[in-house]
Amino acid sequence: MKCQKCDSERILEVQTGVEECSYTYDGEEYECVAPIIDNVSDGLYVDIALCLDCGQVQGEFPAEDPDFDEEEDEEDEDNF
Repeated sequence: MKCQKCDSERILEVQTGVEECSYTYDGEEYECVAPIIDNVSDGLYVDIALCLDCGQVQGEFPAEDPDFDEEEDEEDEDNF
């Protein structure tokens, strides 16, 4: 894989499963499963490709804002 910005081949790909996580977005703190964000996370796994030369995260951006309320509602439904 080559970087979409600088053509470097120094791409770090990180894939990890997420049982629980915490993150901050727009000044709000969240603790739950990972948010669903194109090119970053599907809610269960985080999969990021990062150029070690220029810092560009690979993929199509801008990504849409995650719907945090929907995720919390789904978790509440699973608990009943």
